[in-house]
Amino acid sequence: MKYRALMFLVFVALSGVVCGASKPALTLSQKLALARHLADEAAQGKAETGRVLTGDFDFAKELERCKSLGKIPNSPQESIAEDSDITAESPTEATSKKDDAKTDSSTKKKYVVDTSKDFINGYYTGIVGGDKDANQARKKEIEELVEIEKKLSQLPDYFSYKGRLFDLLSDNYRAHTTLIYALGEFEKVFDTYFSNDNQQLVLLKKISIKISDEKNPQRNTNLFVSQSGDFTLHIAWTKSLKIEEFCDAIANAVLLKIAYESGGKGAMEKVPIWLKMGIARSLEQSIRFGVSAEMAEISAKVPPELPEKIFALTQTTLSAQSHSFWTLVAIEKVIKDKSILSAFIRRVLAGESPKSLSEKMLAFKPQRYDFQIWWRCLITGEIWARMGGLLSAERSVSEVSRLAILQVNTSDGQRVGVSVSKLFEHRDVLQNEIKQRVLEIKVALSTINPIFYNSLVSLGRMYEAIYEDNLSDFNEAKKQFISDYKYAQLVLQQVKTLNK
Repeated sequence: MKYRALMFLVFVALSGVVCGASKPALTLSQKLALARHLADEAAQGKAETGRVLTGDFDFAKELERCKSLGKIPNSPQESIAEDSDITAESPTEATSKKDDAKTDSSTKKKYVVDTSKDFINGYYTGIVGGDKDANQARKKEIEELVEIEKKLSQLPDYFSYKGRLFDLLSDNYRAHTTLIYALGEFEKVFDTYFSNDNQQLVLLKKISIKISDEKNPQRNTNLFVSQSGDFTLHIAWTKSLKIEEFCDAIANAVLLKIAYESGGKGAMEKVPIWLKMGIARSLEQSIRFGVSAEMAEISAKVPPELPEKIFALTQTTLSAQSHSFWTLVAIEKVIKDKSILSAFIRRVLAGESPKSLSEKMLAFKPQRYDFQIWWRCLITGEIWARMGGLLSAERSVSEVSRLAILQVNTSDGQRVGVSVSKLFEHRDVLQNEIKQRVLEIKVALSTINPIFYNSLVSLGRMYEAIYEDNLSDFNEAKKQFISDYKYAQLVLQQVKTLNK
């Protein structure tokens, strides 16, 4: 700081003195050299104390002394007037810049990326490190994209979107935004069952989906397959288009496309109906809440058949759809490895026989398990896990009735029900059944309809009294159960009357 202050004072003094002198002005470099030398002397303590501030500073003498010491260069630079702007460029510099500009304008401009070749409408048509065929394929794809953009530019009311499996074109903005979300969720479902090494499904050529407000008098969805294997799905965005119909159309299109790319047109005819229904309901589940609960309600009343029968389905009833959905869910639950799951589903897609597929599923069950029992427990568990909420009054009646009847084996190997009045009499042979039934009642209490809650509690106490071999408690609980059940039936009738 001291050195910089001294240099500033000296420079000020030099400026003042030179302004009053009649001799030719020093150049800027000479001024700076003189000021630097005087400042160095002052910083080193070699200068006279206050030689600038005392007023007796002899500039001419100091200048000659510095010249004799060789501290002032004989610069050929043009002198600068004391009142001139030292930031302005000199005539020499201006001339140099003009020359440089002429040189630049006469030289052809060069860019890091030469867009004069390998580019179409701003798109790079090559592939870094790719071979000739890959570059040609890329070029063709870009040309098609540019052509589509050109057509779209002539149709300002159309919207387009490119996903991983689908190309979407629509004339309805609301439909367009809705389907972008839906198609994104659908891709995840297909990735689950048809993933490759990257855990994703990849199609050789994407499916085109065209959404329009135009009504179709026959149906809302139409799939067209060209001779070259282009799949185009037309969907009429109308009030009559149901979400189930939309999901059915997408499932059908994608499954047929996968089959076509694997085995040609003939393979499309082998895609089983159950897989289409199972995938369609899975797509619906991905974008709408409650599908699994609805499917569970259906299958709870009519439990699904074993896999071999499901694989051979030819109907499209609600029960068939539900059974297909839960079979697909159970298969995913069993085959945890994505690559093995994908390989198995592709066998299904290829039309392998139901018997062969069912036999392959034996490899997925735990050892020493009976396949039928294991499979029914597995799929029933998946179904009941989605039931949720409270049971309806009608279903609660059936559940209480089921829990109130125990069965025993007869001498000829048959199973017969034991009435409530004779439960205590047969308590010795029913110990295991009673213990299991008490557990079932405890689980059912969380879902039973409130109308039958008290009935279920008194039924549980009755079973506990039998298990504890307490006749008086049993008789009291039995009496209470019968009273609670009759009262619940009366309340149910009143509720039905009010709802009419």
